Amino acid sequence: MTVTTIARSVGPISSAPPPESLQPTDSECGPFDSLPIEGVLELLPALASFPPPTGRRNRSKRTDRSRGTTRILDWLLTFPGNGWQERWMVSGADRCTDWIDQVTTGYGRIVATRRETTTEGLACILLARVVRPSYEFLQCYRSSGLYRHAKQEFGAELFEQVRQAGLARGVIPSHLSTAENSLVKVCFRTGRGLTQLTAEDLIAYHEWHRHTFDKAPAGLHAAWDLARDVGVLTEELSLRRTLARGPLSTAELVDRYGIRPGPIRDLLVRYLDERRPSLDYSSLSGLASQLVGAFWADIEKHHPGISSLHLAPEAAEAWKQRVKVIAREGKAPVPRENWVSVLAAVRAFHLDLAEWALEDPSWASWAVPSPVRRSDTGGFTKVKKKARAKMHQRVRERLPRLPELVATAEQHHADQQRLLTVAEAAPVGETFNHDGRNFRRIDRRHDQTRKRFHYRPTIVLAQDLATGEQLDLRSRCCTEWFAWRSNEGSRSSDPAATRA
Repeated sequence: MTVTTIARSVGPISSAPPPESLQPTDSECGPFDSLPIEGVLELLPALASFPPPTGRRNRSKRTDRSRGTTRILDWLLTFPGNGWQERWMVSGADRCTDWIDQVTTGYGRIVATRRETTTEGLACILLARVVRPSYEFLQCYRSSGLYRHAKQEFGAELFEQVRQAGLARGVIPSHLSTAENSLVKVCFRTGRGLTQLTAEDLIAYHEWHRHTFDKAPAGLHAAWDLARDVGVLTEELSLRRTLARGPLSTAELVDRYGIRPGPIRDLLVRYLDERRPSLDYSSLSGLASQLVGAFWADIEKHHPGISSLHLAPEAAEAWKQRVKVIAREGKAPVPRENWVSVLAAVRAFHLDLAEWALEDPSWASWAVPSPVRRSDTGGFTKVKKKARAKMHQRVRERLPRLPELVATAEQHHADQQRLLTVAEAAPVGETFNHDGRNFRRIDRRHDQTRKRFHYRPTIVLAQDLATGEQLDLRSRCCTEWFAWRSNEGSRSSDPAATRA
């Protein structure tokens, strides 16, 4: 089939330039972006997964893969662009896999055979790095054969080291394959081998997946750790610690409540910036919650388009009634226990603006009467004392039962320690009894608890035959806690240590 035939089945070739959003940057294009079809075909024999020229079956496979590669490249030529990457993006191939059937139409009578030829050609194009697929494409195109061949192309020896490091960590094969596939996806997207990946590449994949699916990609945390184990990454911290955010800026604290951009939003940011040096982060976050979340976000919600702090009396009174209740979407309203402190914060906000306006005229336009009168906050001291009394009462109720809590915890630990000892002595698959309950020792292959992602080499698993519950006995034994508890007990005998 010629280019003209394909164009007739797909549609007319557009001569208009592609939209700017679909034009790849120089860093997104691979080294073979401008090669002609013949040049791309010359790259295929160098692929580690490309069949050798000896043997009739191998020669047939080589022909099919070359034919599939030509088929896709001919189809891409029907779209405008300065290179393969730009045509790949303009065609929409980077966003879905429906086009594979469209390209396959018209080649041969057996659907399965002609589709296999097309997918083999697609694998060659991706493995040769003629185009760099997006994470969106890799998410919807799942081919075990492609990922298996990619490990050979992107560093077979290093991927074997990754696998051995995973087995040493006690990661089960299915989770280890997920971690390896995460590394393969990053290699496909960046166009680099495993040895050339950086921490920024893995973080970019994490950010895309979290932005798209609101969760971290499966296996990426393990992939990060394994890449550190084999020396690909030099970072000392785990991915979780690397991504941990510090304190938010004042603007971020304000914007998380979704108020409308404008002068009042800028005023709240400026006011909190003025207060920030004299407050710890927790107090600043709480103040932002009261002024922005409980006050102004609620005002904007009930009075769309409002642009002044000078509230009408009826609007102020309505807000003071609403602030006494916490209303969440889909949940029943609950009383707000600290509503008086919200009123006090709003009143202090207006008084600060009026006082600062005497020294700095830039605050003068915001010096308006406070919607909260002094009488509205008359019970503030009473509320604080009531909250303090509740905390003290909780301590008085729980303190007499502290020895009972400690004794129960230590008894549970001793019981789990005995269970662990019996389980360690039992071979895998054998049933044993502990305190009148029957258990069976199992290994990782029979573990059905999906929450356990990492397996330690010393893990001991057992199944309660009465309930079917599968237990990690070393985790339940909690020997680290018992060691800490014993250390604390030795310190408590020292009055100086107790005071510290």
